[in-house]
Amino acid sequence: MSLIGVIGMSEGARARVARLMLTVMLVSMAAAVALLAGCGQRAGDRAGEDAANGAAAGEPVKIGAVLSLSGSLSGLGIPARQAIEVEVERINGEGGVNGRLVEVVFEDDASDEAKAVAATTRLIEQEDVLAVIGGG
Repeated sequence: MSLIGVIGMSEGARARVARLMLTVMLVSMAAAVALLAGCGQRAGDRAGEDAANGAAAGEPVKIGAVLSLSGSLSGLGIPARQAIEVEVERINGEGGVNGRLVEVVFEDDASDEAKAVAATTRLIEQEDVLAVIGGG
């Protein structure tokens, strides 16, 4: 959604958009975790592959999240972060994904497209995340 569209909205419309974006983000995260779980193998089958590709069995599943935690769209990004944190806590409380805890690395795009691209690149290249979620 463009910034102009958000600015021209009534407070009620902004709240509805925020709830919709949170719902989409939670559904996306749940789908990503379900996909990860579905790709899993039994621990015995996976041990050789984990050693071959450098992944430790106890190593967390790292997911990146690029959100507007500051700037003009922070009213959407901050609740999204809170929702993601609640979902990750629930998933980890149930044993994680194939016994591996989920870790989310958050990046603030400051409501700026160029910063969002840079943050996504950093998450992929430096943090080595498995997936990146964001408000788009």
